[in-house]
Amino acid sequence: MNTELHIKRQLMKFNMYGLLKNLRFFDPFLLLYLLDNQVSIGLIGVLFAIRESIVYIFEIPSGVIADQYGKKTELVICFLFYISSFIVFFIGGGFGILAIAFILFGLGEAFRTGTHKAIIIDFMEYHDITTNKSEIYGRTRSYSLIGSSISSIVAVVLVIFINNYNVLFLIAIIPYIADMFLILSYPGYLNFTKNHKFTLKELYSGTIGLLLLVKRDKELRDTLVDSSLFNGIFKTIKDYIQIILFPLLTGVILITSLDDETNNKMIIGIVYAAIYMISSFASKNAHRFKGESYEKSLPLFWILLFLSLIHI
Repeated sequence: MNTELHIKRQLMKFNMYGLLKNLRFFDPFLLLYLLDNQVSIGLIGVLFAIRESIVYIFEIPSGVIADQYGKKTELVICFLFYISSFIVFFIGGGFGILAIAFILFGLGEAFRTGTHKAIIIDFMEYHDITTNKSEIYGRTRSYSLIGSSISSIVAVVLVIFINNYNVLFLIAIIPYIADMFLILSYPGYLNFTKNHKFTLKELYSGTIGLLLLVKRDKELRDTLVDSSLFNGIFKTIKDYIQIILFPLLTGVILITSLDDETNNKMIIGIVYAAIYMISSFASKNAHRFKGESYEKSLPLFWILLFLSLIHI
């Protein structure tokens, strides 16, 4: 096997994984979908809390499954959870039905979070190309954000012509099935499993050991707190932009032959697409901000900062 060609092909598979994973056509209109299903703003917060609770509860068990059965196997399971949640979202209904959908989605998130990153790191270590870690992961992340941007534009077209938020979940199943088969095509050595038998005692001692390490290491603790605060605030407020934008956009016209609601949907999709494209550009160039290349990249840094301030 030509090793160089194999590496290039697998890196492109990593990129395509990210792009397909982020073809969540419902993302720009999730809150509007929930409001259409007679869910109040307060209960929407409860649904989000249920999803995030499931993610945090199953983070460690999902890691154990990855160690025992392989990371590829875990990702396949995660996509089965996602697809199940999309089906429930498509069916729709009251708070109870939607809570089930959010639980299934949370399980998908718990089984996915960090797993593909670990696969990428395993691949780089296997082929001894870890010196390019930031560039490789940054490029993979940029493809994910391109997928989100494409998803936003496609979602607008679908919503305008179909005029049904539920269908967005059904269509999102297609790229997720494709992504599941893409994962199955990864080489077998990326499905590494531990040979020893897992015990609850090992889980407990390992968890306590990590908590003590965080407690002792101030730099690690500060990094963890900063990251948690940023991600927590961002994940809490990012989707509420839909509710804020929709009334603010009333009367703003993109196409005169369309009504206010349709124009609003188009603008929301465009806003999401623009944000994701800017983020993709930033991610692709993130590797430039390290080591000796940092000073040379200051002009790029200020450009990215300016673009960030615009879409904040």
